[in-house]
Amino acid sequence: ITNEYLYEYIEDDENYVKTLTGFTGDTGVLIIGKNKYYLLIDGRFTIQSKKEIKDKRIEIVNIDINFTKYDFIKKIVKKNEIFVLNPKLVSINEYNDIKKIIEENNSKIKLDDNFFSNKNIIRYNKEICIIDKKELKNNITDIEKYIKNKLEIKNDFIYICSSIEYLAYITGIRNKVVDKNDLILPKKFAIIYKKKIKIYDDSRLFYKDLINLREAFSIKQNSINVYIDYDKANYKIYNCLIKNKIINIYGQEYKNLIDLKFSILNNKQINNIKKAHIIDGIAMVKSLYHISKLDFNNNRITECDIVNIVDNYRKSSKYYLSNSFKTIVAYKQNSAICHYIPNEKKSKIIKNTSVLLIDSGANYTIGTTDITRTISLYKKNDVIPYDLIKNYTLVLKAMINLSSFIFKIGTQGTALDIIARQYLYKECLDYNHGTGHGIGYVNNVHFGPNIFSKKYCSENNELKINQVQSCEPGIYLENKYGIRLENNTITKKFKKDFLHFDTLTLCPIDLSLIDKSLLNKNELDFINQYHQNVYDKLNKYFDGETLKWLKNNTKKI
Repeated sequence: ITNEYLYEYIEDDENYVKTLTGFTGDTGVLIIGKNKYYLLIDGRFTIQSKKEIKDKRIEIVNIDINFTKYDFIKKIVKKNEIFVLNPKLVSINEYNDIKKIIEENNSKIKLDDNFFSNKNIIRYNKEICIIDKKELKNNITDIEKYIKNKLEIKNDFIYICSSIEYLAYITGIRNKVVDKNDLILPKKFAIIYKKKIKIYDDSRLFYKDLINLREAFSIKQNSINVYIDYDKANYKIYNCLIKNKIINIYGQEYKNLIDLKFSILNNKQINNIKKAHIIDGIAMVKSLYHISKLDFNNNRITECDIVNIVDNYRKSSKYYLSNSFKTIVAYKQNSAICHYIPNEKKSKIIKNTSVLLIDSGANYTIGTTDITRTISLYKKNDVIPYDLIKNYTLVLKAMINLSSFIFKIGTQGTALDIIARQYLYKECLDYNHGTGHGIGYVNNVHFGPNIFSKKYCSENNELKINQVQSCEPGIYLENKYGIRLENNTITKKFKKDFLHFDTLTLCPIDLSLIDKSLLNKNELDFINQYHQNVYDKLNKYFDGETLKWLKNNTKKI
């Protein structure tokens, strides 16, 4: 599920998996055989795929670190078969890995640009620029110097920017008005050479210039050094360079090289991201207070109605650009579906029972946010089932213990994943997604090598000062309920050669679902200090009943 920019969020008219199968998840691989389809998904979408896929010809295959998509391809490929690939929809590294498997089984790969591909669709949105021309010039020079130093190249080189995330960082260009989606990143390719940048709205012209690279950039020498990211660039880009007889292509051995650079915020960005979380906290408090006043039992209120409430409070900010992803509002059983997104046709009617999971965020002109809160819908005197309270408290403990962990410089994010899961493991519980992900700056909400996951490993997963990331453990009980709590943190220096996390997110945690007896003193102190900080930072923006609600929901326990 991707496009020629290999971006994770795509328009419906690019989503062939959804068209062919009905699956609405944002991550998956569809393999079409002669008489059967295979949909490869990870554990986040197991429950969702069962509910959405009705066609018996489609076999759902669960993949993870122990059984990857490459393992599955190896399992099903037979001798003398033709494996058709669209080179624009696979990365260079993916293509090379698949090609190796296919050829080992005496089969062949056929490349077809038109195999499940729209003709170059150009969308013109109203664009803004969040940096000035001087900063743009500095960015171009800076990225050239950075790559050149990392690659230890002395001569001139060409940087092919195929990632719309990277292009957004370099140019500062974002979409202000977005048509039918929540994307702020303009779909463009770019080529940087000798402190100049050429941006392509039309990808056909981009591929044409790649095939005629020397002519397009008036390069006289025969030998050209080219840098592309083998994980971010589609294989068609590489193929065009090979056709042009470009042999000095760098990038395969430099994973996450540019992710690492852009994931570390400067002082201006840090100040802005803190302001963005205040703005987001104001919107969330207004939303949660509004929801607390709704009488679900006597009114027809759906998940989509709650989506509108949450979205509208964010949109009221002058800094708002777009949602950072489609707002997730999941009631009762739906909250057990990790990435459930309601729509008008399947929006569940909410009652005053069970829980409501709200996972949302925004791209503001000063930063990107991502927050999840699971709230009780029981009325004041209702008895809340203890298993719900216990599981909520376990998830809260998981979030607190990672958020407050102190670790040594050089620690990999993957090494810290267990810090959150340990309390769930004691109860033989787990969740089928990572504990946290890097967050872009007015960019993709999933950005950077700073990831907490038992399933992810990278050479550049070492946590750095001034990286922003989420912390979002959960528990999901199929056909019952799901719980997820998520705060954003920023990595800071602690003492000597140790680091810690500062929490950025400002929003109350549901006190009615906490069992104090399951918390130790450090965990209780964390909650009380966190809520005091939320109140201190936000109280001046409210008055009347909303202020009273905020004070009550951040009280000491």
